[in-house]
Amino acid sequence: MLSKKTILGAVPIAAVAVAALIGPATASAAVQPAAAAVVAPHWTTQATFGGGSSSGPSLASLNGRLYAAWKGADGDQRLFYSSTGDGVNWTTQATFGGGSSTSPTLAVFGNRLFAAWKGAGSDQRLFYSSTSDGVNWTTQAGFGGGSSDSPALASSNGILYAAWKGAGSDSRLFTASTADGVNWSGQAQFGGGTSAAPSLTALGGRVYAAWKGAGTDEQLYTASSSDGANWTGQSIIPGASSTSPGLASLNGRVYAVWKGADSDEHLYTASSFDGVNWTAQAQFGGGSSDSPSATAFAGQLYAAWKGGDTDQRLFYASSPNGS
Repeated sequence: MLSKKTILGAVPIAAVAVAALIGPATASAAVQPAAAAVVAPHWTTQATFGGGSSSGPSLASLNGRLYAAWKGADGDQRLFYSSTGDGVNWTTQATFGGGSSTSPTLAVFGNRLFAAWKGAGSDQRLFYSSTSDGVNWTTQAGFGGGSSDSPALASSNGILYAAWKGAGSDSRLFTASTADGVNWSGQAQFGGGTSAAPSLTALGGRVYAAWKGAGTDEQLYTASSSDGANWTGQSIIPGASSTSPGLASLNGRVYAVWKGADSDEHLYTASSFDGVNWTAQAQFGGGSSDSPSATAFAGQLYAAWKGGDTDQRLFYASSPNGS
């Protein structure tokens, strides 16, 4: 997310200037072979929180609290959230917003917690809502175009950005922004194509996006922009996934988290100081059948995910340096 998911950095981008520039790919579309699994040693043991979900949760932090949001288990399309002030004790889950058939995403903007999601069932419209206290949410409103998967949010320098894949079989990536949390720019295209949700974060004056390839292409890609209009050519993250990666930033580095390719439900992470040169992937946490998410909280990197296969429990873990 944060989410699928996430979040924060400093990027001077004009709210209405979100025209797209699709840079030439700087990497082959061929999936790069995974290195031998290395276990990241500094992650805490996974723990459970919240209720259950059939898709991955999203994370964000606001005013000293870590928030998580997710859709319900199985066919339950209600949206839920919970929070913790110490990374251990979570509030009882509560509902917010409308319904969704996929994961919601979270980000902080203007000292408010924003959530965004696609509609329930076959409704591919995009919606958002926000709260200043983690309790009282605004009425949902629409933005952007349509999508068959979850949108992503990130905020930077007084602008809130959203990214998503197109509706139905449209694998193009789109972005839009708002300077006031109400009035959104028109959508614009960026990056390559994907068959899943993208993720956003920001670091060092640039917005970073990550996504898996379109169709059967499970390679992970990233691109960045200093102004929200001109994007670099896509680069490769050294891993592959059948679902969306998650992005976060901490201590001058961009972190990516993802589940493995095809039926591989292990969780992996890698980091980069510039979005181009990445560390080798390392394994962390338990397993998941869907996308994990990550965010920075209390000086540590937190990740959250649903269980592997049919396990719909929600898990999380943290690391002081993402390794």
